[in-house]
This record gives sequence, structure tokens and C-alpha cells, in this order.
Amino acid sequence: MKSLRIFLISLSVGLFIISCQKEHITTTNTTVGSPVFYFNGTVGSNNVSLQAGKSNYYMYSSYSQNSAGVYSFIGNLKEFGCSSNCVSSIEFIINNYRTRPSGAAETYLTDSALTATSYNYASPGGTSTKYLATFYPTLGSVPKKYTFTFGDGSILNGTNSPPPPQIQHAYSHPGNYSTNLSVVFDSTHTSSLSNQLNLGIPVNNITAFLTFNDSISPVLYNVSINGGQGPYKTHWDFGDPLSNSQDSTNRTNVINWDSASHLYVSQLQHLVTVTITDANKLTVTANANMVPGLSNRAYLARYSMATPSPVSNSSELSNVTIIYTDPSGDVYTTADSSQNIGSNFQVVSVAPYNNNENNQTTKQLHIKFNCTLYDNKGKSLTITGGDAVIAMAYK
Repeated sequence: MKSLRIFLISLSVGLFIISCQKEHITTTNTTVGSPVFYFNGTVGSNNVSLQAGKSNYYMYSSYSQNSAGVYSFIGNLKEFGCSSNCVSSIEFIINNYRTRPSGAAETYLTDSALTATSYNYASPGGTSTKYLATFYPTLGSVPKKYTFTFGDGSILNGTNSPPPPQIQHAYSHPGNYSTNLSVVFDSTHTSSLSNQLNLGIPVNNITAFLTFNDSISPVLYNVSINGGQGPYKTHWDFGDPLSNSQDSTNRTNVINWDSASHLYVSQLQHLVTVTITDANKLTVTANANMVPGLSNRAYLARYSMATPSPVSNSSELSNVTIIYTDPSGDVYTTADSSQNIGSNFQVVSVAPYNNNENNQTTKQLHIKFNCTLYDNKGKSLTITGGDAVIAMAYK
């Protein structure tokens, strides 16, 4: 089965229902200066560098569509004129993050699918690259306006009504997202609460979630820490320089949470910030606006969050496949095999680029990645320190 899958992937464009002939994009600096498109990385134990415009290499771009209506955006760096078994070549395939609804016209494709974020590799059964998060806002008074920012470009707004008691949002990519609830009650009372959300990111990243209990005096704050590596250091800034008590405090040797309390002497709005630094100097910050006092307690932005749940992804939406053909012609792919810890694929930047020779619109992607690829003979190959600028065509 794996052998068949690898063969099908290596001929992906020809086997999709709708497929466009790959056309090369000639770079504007094929003989001098730095190439526009390239791949650099350690493949196995060898340093490999492929550059468009040098040694007869070109950057091919295309897109294709499978029977489920899912588009794949393809960039292939190989020798010009090679149509199959292209030795010393590398191909990148990024699936669209959503599929066409039944009977709907194709009116959208890549504006959200090809974006600067993390992606997961395709694997047996479909990797969970989508995540469903649930937020629970609680306000003590009806606001004039509220805004909930999900951190992925999506925003929920409302006027003259409280936010829904339960807000659900599906995230299309793994990553660290900054969520925020901002509320305007009246000309005097405004409030906001910000928190970090971690989705499918390895433990060497760090996020924090801040909560508080203002029904007691002094106000009690709690922060939970996810990821990173202990011991942790936390720095609290209560935003209250008028207080007779200490305005900030530090904690050390925290495992994965911390708490702090503060007695306010002013009923002004204070920005409370907690900053966590782990043993590897990774840092994350969470903050909230606090208006202390019983009479102002109804004018605070609050929300809690349930543990995000992975969403089934049998169509492999938003998944990535890399195919590498070595100098002897052996084909290795990331498909159909689970990746080792440390594998990752990050689109660093995306920018519009020139149309290719088939007059298809393209985008230029800068990517960084590590992965393990397999052939159909039981052999594996690792790529570390992968760095590439590629072009992908889209409809």
C-alpha cells in the first residue's frame, strides 16, 4: 500500500482529476547574484543546495485537484525539461485548508490556505491539523460593544448585547494564538483580557493562561503555563504604582503555575501583566485590565477556555507532503509515515509573484522545515535545517 501511495504521489499532477501542466518560472537573475528560488539543507549526511537558474534548474509551479475537491498547491525544483524520475529534485505539496461544499462554485482557494504559519505533514489516517476551541465569556453587565479576537485574523463583534455564553472557533493550523476579549460598557468603564492559546505546537514552545478572582480582597491572580521547560520564572506587574504595597513581584522555581495577590488602593483601571521565562529563555506574556472595587466588579472582561480538541482530518486538509529524489533516482516521501519528534514545516513569509508560463497566478513562499522521508524499500532519509524559497501556482 505504501509503495502504491508513493508512486501515486510522485505522479500526483497526472493522477488528479483536474490537473494543470507544470510550467517553469524563470528567475530574473539566472546568472548573477542570489537566485530567487532555492533549497538548502542537510539531506542524510550530505549538504544539498539546489538553485533555480543555475545548473539548468528551474522552479516549476502548478496546482491540482483530487476527487474530493481538495486542491493541492505544488512547487517543484528540478532540472529544466525533466518530466519523470527527476534526480536530485525536491517537490513540495501543500493541500488547501478547506474543500468545496457540495454543489458550490470554486470562488476561493489560496488566500487563507497559503499563509505564514505552521503546517503538519500528511500521515496515515489524516493528521489532525484543525482544532476546535471553546471560550466562555462572563460579564457582569451588558456592554455597549464587545470584540473577541481569536488571533488568526477572525474577529467576533457585538453591540448592545452580551457575547454568547459559549463561543466556538475552528483553527485551521497549529500555532500559538493570542486571544483577547475587549469590552466597552460606557464612557467610564472599559476592560480587556488577553491570553495565549497553544494548538499542536511541540513542548519546546510556551504559552500561558491568566485568570483572576476579584470577589476577594486582595485580588487573587493565577497563571497556568503550558510547554517550555522548568524551572520557570514569573514576573508580576500589577499596574498600580499608587499602591502602598509592592507593585510587582517575582517568583522562581515554578513548575507549571503561579499565583499572586494584590491589594489595590485605587479604583482606576490597571493593566496587570505576568511574564514567564523558562529554563531555555523562552518568554510568554499574559495580561488583563483590572478595575478593583465592588462597585466596578461588573465592568470586567472575563472568559475561560476549554481544552481545544483536534478535529478529524481524513481529507488531509492543510497537510504538507515533501518528495525528494536523490542523485541515484530513488524517491523518498514524507507521505504515509508518521514524522519523528522534531519534524516541522513553517511558512515564514508569503508574497505575490509573477505568473508562470501557463499564465497561472503564483505566490512566493519562504519555508523552513525538518522531516523524515521514506522510500518503498524500507529506507529512510532525514532533512535537517531545510530552508527554501519556492513558488506555488493557484487558481
